[in-house]
Amino acid sequence: MISVIIPVAYLSPRLNKIRQSLAKAVTPKEVIFVVNKNLEGKLYRKNYYEKIIVSDVNGRGFACTLGIRMAKGDIIIFLHADTVLPENWDILILNALANNKIVGGAFSLSFDTNHNYLKLLIFFSDMFFEITRELWGDRAIFIRSEILKGQPGLMDVHIMEDVKLSGYMKKKGKIIMLKEKVTTSSITFIKYGLLRHTYRIIKCRLWYALGGNLQKIYNYYYSKDNLQN
Repeated sequence: MISVIIPVAYLSPRLNKIRQSLAKAVTPKEVIFVVNKNLEGKLYRKNYYEKIIVSDVNGRGFACTLGIRMAKGDIIIFLHADTVLPENWDILILNALANNKIVGGAFSLSFDTNHNYLKLLIFFSDMFFEITRELWGDRAIFIRSEILKGQPGLMDVHIMEDVKLSGYMKKKGKIIMLKEKVTTSSITFIKYGLLRHTYRIIKCRLWYALGGNLQKIYNYYYSKDNLQN
């Protein structure tokens, strides 16, 4: 079984598309929506395989940790609430993990807007992966659940949970990037500025690499003043 963990901080209009793509899977699955406290009672189950749990603490990492505790699948995939998986996503993951040396991986990336800057951003992101083998969460990271056993607090952080997870995965075995693409929303880049949002991402990543405090990084990244400037 595959456990799909989806942290939900706001009710994205893409949730219906996400549910549709998940419903097409032929592999047994469970879908665990982890909602922020402010969304309690606002997101409802639409399918028998869905679960909805509430996190008392904001932050995608904390939500992922709650999801891991609930997950029963042999494989876990962490899916952002604005990202749609490709066709046959479950078969693609199963085929990849047929190789016992592979502990997990992610999909290639595309945006829902045909913008040259975003294409260039993906190109450099792909190069970064080839150099570092580091995965970022918008690519829908998947992993064998047994790899996470004994590491209950691995992703229990305010931010950079995807970086921590991929760093841990690199120590456990091979990581693969599938050629098939997820489609993620470009709305944050468009709304807050392509260069400005890119700068914010790079600054936070470097800040973390230099040992920065995760609470401060989280506060900076999600600061209303920062987003509006």
